[in-house]
Amino acid sequence: MKLRSKRSERVFFLFFILSVSYYSFVVFLINSKFIIEYPHFFRTASPFLYALSISFYFYYRSYSKLSVFKRKIDFFLLVIPLINFIELLPFYLQNAEVKKNHILNVSVNKDGFIYSAEGWIPNSWHFILQLSLGVFLFSSVLFDIFKTQSTLNRKSNNLINWFKWASFFQLICFGVLLFLLIIDSEGFIVYNFGAITFGTIELIVAFNLFLQPQLLYGSIEMKAIKRLKNINSINPLPDQGVQSYYLKIEQFFKVNDSYLNPKFRQNHLAESLNISKNNLSYIINSVYQLNFNQLLNKKRIEIVIRKLNTHKEWDNLSISGIGQEVGFKSRTTFTKAFKANTGMTPAKYLKTLS
Repeated sequence: MKLRSKRSERVFFLFFILSVSYYSFVVFLINSKFIIEYPHFFRTASPFLYALSISFYFYYRSYSKLSVFKRKIDFFLLVIPLINFIELLPFYLQNAEVKKNHILNVSVNKDGFIYSAEGWIPNSWHFILQLSLGVFLFSSVLFDIFKTQSTLNRKSNNLINWFKWASFFQLICFGVLLFLLIIDSEGFIVYNFGAITFGTIELIVAFNLFLQPQLLYGSIEMKAIKRLKNINSINPLPDQGVQSYYLKIEQFFKVNDSYLNPKFRQNHLAESLNISKNNLSYIINSVYQLNFNQLLNKKRIEIVIRKLNTHKEWDNLSISGIGQEVGFKSRTTFTKAFKANTGMTPAKYLKTLS
């Protein structure tokens, strides 16, 4: 799907990367025994293991334009890491000497790292809950991808494929560790082997995002930037470069709402930008690879998505009413434009918000 709430996507992405990195760092400290020298890090990764699968799940939902924080389960997921942090807070507040002695005591028994209890809940329960939650959330992402794959736009396939394979590998990792934890009594072996394997796979998944920056910034924006460089060097406009007009177009749609008027036409935008209609057509076709009407529909649908996710009063509007609010004269035209930009009909999208 092309429409995205970029801010929420990036927040969830960054928190996912933070969770992966911090958990892997603490795993390294434990396995290298450096944790004795830095005891304040002990058990601090526990909330991040909860947050890892949760942030990935919200990252996918935000990208896919599924509702986030409009369901009770979303708020419940959000407080799980916080509850874990509060539960361990008394241990976190202990001085370094107390923590160091505790680490030495639990490390005497090879199962100690699994079955010790620094908080109200034994760590073995936390590991089972963390891994089970991951299995559930990664499975949910995969299920939704396979359910909606036939309606996806081609331009979104690369992004969706990344989510699919990232979910699959993490699901396998969490599932294997959960299985080993349940059936194997050699807890430290499971922790030692599983944690290294888990950390390695998570780092590979995270590193793939940096190899493919369009996963963070969006394939459309990346392609637009490349096209701008080529266009500016080949076909400069008399007064300003294409990139300047591109930024002006984006700014116009951010600060004006006149394009939500059904009578808004290409000449109105050209006049606002002080550019000829022919040059405006050239920029839109070259940069966006759309004609004016397609770009106008795209911007209008972006408003619809944002309003439906942030303004509860829009829930009471009919599909025709929603379309009229952003300048579509008929339900048929609105439905066609909505599906072209999101991969699903307005009725189906509204169901994902309920």
